Amino acid sequence: MCEKKDFSQRQCVICNKQLFGRSDKRFCDIQCKNYYHAQVRKSVKTISSETIKILAKNIIILEGIMGEEKNSCVIDQLALERLGFRFGYITNINEKYGIMRYDVFAFSYRFIKKRRIEITVDRKRSPVSPFIFKRWSREIVETVPIE
Repeated sequence: MCEKKDFSQRQCVICNKQLFGRSDKRFCDIQCKNYYHAQVRKSVKTISSETIKILAKNIIILEGIMGEEKNSCVIDQLALERLGFRFGYITNINEKYGIMRYDVFAFSYRFIKKRRIEITVDRKRSPVSPFIFKRWSREIVETVPIE
């Protein structure tokens, strides 16, 4: 009816030493446990920092296109891609009346017609903390939108 598991063959996740003791034990000692969790934290930190870099680059590109005075503009999708904008990285998606709008912090864009994009900015929304962009502030791109 019930099968008994053979716990004598259990091994440490890191060094493959044989484990003794509790049935749910995964590591042979504290060093292996600390090493494992340090690697997990490192990989998560790497993924999140890469995402923040890409979002920062996206917002720098949008700031370069919109400037200080514009509230909206229309640009070709290919031109935006050539500047290095990555469409897969956004902070929010809104759907209203069947129209999908994609947000990158205070900026919002939607796809219109053939490969054309309308970009708008919410000037009332509080700006993103400057410490996020401190490292990439030298990369601000001066561009003129293609209309």
